[in-house]
Amino acid sequence: MSNRYIPYTAVQGLQRLLGRMLDEPYIFRILASYNVSVSTNWLIRERVLDHFHMLYVVSGSGTYIVEDTTVELDQNHILFISDQVRHQAYRNKAIPFRIIPTRFRLFAPKDKQYVSDRSEPFYMHFKPHNGLAMQQLFEKVHSYNQLQPSVIKDTLCHSAIAEVLASCFRELEELHRPHPVHPGVSYLKRTIDEHPAERYSLQQLADIARLSPKYTSALFHEAFGMPVKEYQIRTRMEYAEYLLKHSNHSVKELANLLGYPDPYSFSKQFKQYRGYSPSSVMLSTRGGDR
Repeated sequence: MSNRYIPYTAVQGLQRLLGRMLDEPYIFRILASYNVSVSTNWLIRERVLDHFHMLYVVSGSGTYIVEDTTVELDQNHILFISDQVRHQAYRNKAIPFRIIPTRFRLFAPKDKQYVSDRSEPFYMHFKPHNGLAMQQLFEKVHSYNQLQPSVIKDTLCHSAIAEVLASCFRELEELHRPHPVHPGVSYLKRTIDEHPAERYSLQQLADIARLSPKYTSALFHEAFGMPVKEYQIRTRMEYAEYLLKHSNHSVKELANLLGYPDPYSFSKQFKQYRGYSPSSVMLSTRGGDR
């Protein structure tokens, strides 16, 4: 069995990759990106690439064989394969398989050429705590790649890939940190992630974690770097933006759905946490406000 999938190796691999991008400097340039439901005969024959390959599973299931390890992928799964890692893949034909795959390389703008990574090959696969947020990052990478070739496209694609990799780095650090998060607090975070529209009181949050309110607040802040109530709001705002982009709800309907007394209160908090108004999101994604 390959030793290229060891948590420490994956964390260090991502750290080297992000660090090299900053040191040289290089940018991440996309070779291909898709948001697609693969066909019933989808198959990747065994190959070794000279570039990076990552994907997010939106729905369904499929199988990758990476080195000598079989990796079963299903909804919310992330897979990252660096260059020089042998792999192949096929789908579970009984279940539709929708994925957002992206292939990219390091590019030297000054020399106008691709460069080799030169790092130890590695791969990783895991399910993030907040699948919705990670899906949005992969969708952002794909949408930016649809732009016409330009400096703006290169900049946006680079920043989006860097954000995905940095988010993966944080997830892996959390999953494999030497002092694990208290299981009650971990379950609490997962509950908030899975029910972003719910408005839990601090007592309800403590009950979910099976801890006292004071201890819940202290442990959550220590583990995730912010108060639990702030995390709850941030998660709700991420969900609100997703609905603004992927539903036909008006701002008024969303405010009601998310428990706000009126659209003004919702819009004010959304802009506070996201940096722009709900109507601007609707304008850019739906072609107009509602």
